[in-house]
This record gives sequence, structure tokens and C-alpha cells, in this order.
Amino acid sequence: MQNAAPFMTLERARSTYWLKNNYRPMGELFDCGFLTTSRLEWGAKNAYDPAIKNACTVLLKQKQLSTKRFIEKGHIPKNLDEARAVIWPFSKYTGKIGCTMGELTDNRDITKRDLAYAIEKAWDEQVRVASHIILQSQLGIENERMNEPKGSLKVTANRSFMEKQIEILSFKQGAFWGAFLAICIVILIADLIYMAITGAFPTLVKFIADAKFLGFTFILVIVMLCVFLGNLIIKHTAEKKFDDYGEQIKRHRLGREGEDKVIDVMREYLDGSYHAFRNLILPNKKGDMDIVLVGPQGVFVFEVKTYNGKYENSGDDWFYLQKKKRKRLKNNPTIQVKANAAQLAEYLESDFIRNKEKKWVNGIVIMANADVTCRTERPSVPVWLIQYLAEELGNIPDKQAFSGQAQKEICEKLEKLYKDQ
Repeated sequence: MQNAAPFMTLERARSTYWLKNNYRPMGELFDCGFLTTSRLEWGAKNAYDPAIKNACTVLLKQKQLSTKRFIEKGHIPKNLDEARAVIWPFSKYTGKIGCTMGELTDNRDITKRDLAYAIEKAWDEQVRVASHIILQSQLGIENERMNEPKGSLKVTANRSFMEKQIEILSFKQGAFWGAFLAICIVILIADLIYMAITGAFPTLVKFIADAKFLGFTFILVIVMLCVFLGNLIIKHTAEKKFDDYGEQIKRHRLGREGEDKVIDVMREYLDGSYHAFRNLILPNKKGDMDIVLVGPQGVFVFEVKTYNGKYENSGDDWFYLQKKKRKRLKNNPTIQVKANAAQLAEYLESDFIRNKEKKWVNGIVIMANADVTCRTERPSVPVWLIQYLAEELGNIPDKQAFSGQAQKEICEKLEKLYKDQ
């Protein structure tokens, strides 16, 4: 890798090599559209290598051309950067209005299937062409990854804790309403039987006939009062409980979708020298680990969160910011991932010792919702954003390089856990 210079020319910036997961001259990646504005902004701020940092700054200035104006004038995009600047028209499916296709693809809010749909269905030629360019770029990256000597990322998965929880909660939700309706029907039938046995029906009919309008009005008021009281009871008991089940199911589904997004990025940007394990459960442990990644740089545990809103992470502490109030989070992601990393390090201790490797597992928190605002101040574990996940993965330093034998033994040991479950 080239060393940083006090002043970097455009030529030197173009000849600087990019990160490990796409180790090619930045000029080549710039010309083919891979080095988008967001990637260059990330590199200028976060790249470990100062040469890459400086090159990103130079190329970013070069990028500040008239892309946005070009697209706003309705011109047809000719390259990836112009395609990414096109506004995505199907906002009702994403829930986000006025976002560019680049933002939505980085955030994993639109998939290859969505792009294929736009190519066929979009009425605007600008959108159709942009979708074709972006989809072609994504498929090209995947083909390159598959054709590499090391192959593509290996993924071992099991039924996730979230999937099991969704099943359990859905069953509870259905059973709750079933039981509630059954109780109501039993009470109604019992009341009708009682009225039939005691002769209350003829008495009621006689009362209405004698009182005429007044009797009918009285019965109507009684019925309305019963309906009102029944609705009040349902609203504050049954409906509240039902909504609570629904909210829990929604959270688990969002969590599962967040993990899927992370794995999708890993599949695109990591080769066969990496192995990802989803929803790993250690012996005698109840909860699962969202994603464990074993690669040449070591072992990593990822805690995936789909938070929405504004958050703050300082050291080990996490806060939810609501207006001017700071509310401390009960389920602290940093504490969770540290505990998972410590448990996994202990479980793999014999493998580390046998291969003379340092007993260390890296914990990382990933924010899988690109709409979240997360401010960090000296975090005790790294906090990565989904829109920059590819760059973060390529930016992992080689300080804790693992031997191939250590990787193999650890992966075999972790794979065995799935067979034993």
C-alpha cells in the first residue's frame, strides 16, 4: 500500500489501491462507478490507511461535478453514479419519499427484485435505465466474487431465535383471541339457557308489549350500555394484550430482516476465506448470537439492531434521545455483544491455545436500519452502520491475522453445534 504524501495529486490518488475486499486501483474503481460519493465520503473519514484517506478526499472533489443537476434535468443516466442519483418512484413500498436509488440500495431498502420490477414496470425511462445500471453492477460484483479462487462466503444457518419467537407469539395471539371468544360464547349460551329455564323470555316479551315504546327504549338502552361496557373491557384488557403480542411479533420480524440485510452485504463483499454463522447457540445457553464471522483477521460477533430514532453511545452506555430527554436503554447492545464475545472466547479457548493464537473475539454492534441516528463518543466496541458495512468489512486491520488451520478448526467446531441442536 502506498504511503500518504503531504500533497496528493489526482494521478497518485487514482493509482492508490482500495480496501482488501476490492483490492484494485481507485482510479479503475472510480471509472466503473464502484467508488460512489458515499463510499468516498466514508473513506475520507474512516479509512485506516492514510493513503486511502487522502486519495478519497482528492477523488471526492473530482466527483463533485454536475451529477445531481444532470439527473434533475431529466437526462438518462450513463454510469453508476448518475444512476444512483435518480429518485426512486415507488415510495409507498419503502415508506421513504424523495430518496435516491443510491441511498436506498446502500440501506438495503430496495433489493434486486425491486430493481427488476422497476426495469419492467417503471413508466419513467430514467428510472428504468438507472435500475438496469445498478442491477448490472450488483450482479457483476457477485459474479466476480463467485469466480474468485477462494469462492464465495460460506454461511451456516439455523432457525433463528426470532423465528421461534414469532411462531410462539403468533400462537399465543391466536389462542388468546380464541379463548376470549370462547368465554364470551359460553357466557351468552349460559345466559340464554338460564332465561329459558326461569321463564324470563315470556316475561321480557310481555314487558315490551305492555310498555310499548318505553319498554323498547329501555331494552335498547340496556343493550347499548352492555355494548359500551363490553367495548371498554375489551379495549383495556383483551385488545391491549393483543396489540402487545402484535408489537412483539413486529419487533422480531424487523430483527430478522436486519440480520438478512447484514448477511446480504457479507455475501456481496466477502470471499470464501470467511465463514458466517447465523443464530449460533452455545451449549447450555438460551439466547443466540445474531452473526458470528470467522475470517483471516479473527473471530467477530455481531449484535444486529434495527433501532429507529435517535441514540447515543458513550463507552458502555446507550441512551435513547426523545426530544430533550435522554433515556438509558435497558437492553444495552454493547453489554450484550461483550457478553456474547466473552462466552464465545471461552468456548473456543482450547482451539486458540492449540493453534498458539491470542484468545480474543471481537464484538461489534451493527445498526441495520439506515434511518437511525446514532452518535458515538469513544465507544467501547465499534458501532457500524448498514450503509457503510461493506467499507467497514474491507477496513478491518490485519493485526490479529489467523492461521488457516485455526480458522478450519474453529469453523468445524462451530458447525458441529448446528448438527447437535
